[in-house]
Amino acid sequence: MSLDEAEMNIWTGWPPRPVLTLYGADGVCLFRSRSAKLDLADTIGPFFCNGLRSVLFGIRSDSTVKRFWTEERLDAQEHNIRYDLSHDGFRVKLTRLKGAELSCSEEAMWRLKISA
Repeated sequence: MSLDEAEMNIWTGWPPRPVLTLYGADGVCLFRSRSAKLDLADTIGPFFCNGLRSVLFGIRSDSTVKRFWTEERLDAQEHNIRYDLSHDGFRVKLTRLKGAELSCSEEAMWRLKISA
């Protein structure tokens, strides 16, 4: 097992008091959850059409503990996205659209290109 594979096996968790939102490529909200136990792969499944699916995924936190999206916090969430989807057999390409230096109460956003 490579270091990258080993790192993929560690779940660091969504931020405290999360608001996790899945949008279609057109920006229309498909699903929103406040569950810290959200399984992203299970959530995307019903919206996944065989082949490639492009969606937007936003994360914000209603917690006052973590105030800003730092590079470290954004990297941790990117890792969680990859971990969650790869654990269920999906491949994902992530593109960060916004997040750096924003308040954690503002939504960090990624474009996910997902394939099975």
